[in-house]
Amino acid sequence: MAALGAGLGFLTISAVAFAPTSIASVCGAALSTSLALLSFAWAMAAAIALKNPQSRAALFRVNPAPNPLPRWGLALAVAGTLGLSHLLGLIVATIDGPTEGALAPVNALLTDASWGALLAAALALAIAPALSEEILFRGLLLGRFCARLGTAGGLALSSLLFGMIHLNLAQGAPAVVLGLYFGGLTLRTGSVHAAILCHGINNLVVVFAGRSMN
Repeated sequence: MAALGAGLGFLTISAVAFAPTSIASVCGAALSTSLALLSFAWAMAAAIALKNPQSRAALFRVNPAPNPLPRWGLALAVAGTLGLSHLLGLIVATIDGPTEGALAPVNALLTDASWGALLAAALALAIAPALSEEILFRGLLLGRFCARLGTAGGLALSSLLFGMIHLNLAQGAPAVVLGLYFGGLTLRTGSVHAAILCHGINNLVVVFAGRSMN
């Protein structure tokens, strides 16, 4: 837990100090953060495997889902993610105002971005975070926490940590709620596949939303 706290704290301090000036700088920072999260997850998994040998795939829950959702269930999960994310966005906008806080500079860059830059942003800001964050928080940490704290405690703690890496209350509080949602999907299916899909699609919608209105 100490190592986890130190790692998340370092990422938070680095992100707070970062000032977005271009799409390239935003993409670079996002990809670096995703790589750091994956590296941290891999190091934790290696340490766990030394004491209790398990495959990385099992620890990260990236094996085929033992209880997969049917196609209609997966579609409902994606729709639920988008609906919940939109509702949380409306609540935050009501409380925090229309400036979108720390995301405002990034959104301004996305609004004026070329389609090529927007595709790069989709990879760096949508797909890479969905993979790295779900593998770490829902794949590795959720399972470990549930084993020690029970299902409810593990789900709550992994979601709170997920919210912490989003830097401020306006971003962090919705992330906690979405973390509970993604965690529930992972526990239901036994795999991070559905959570990654829902997380990635939600991120893609956010990235492309500003550009599509222009």
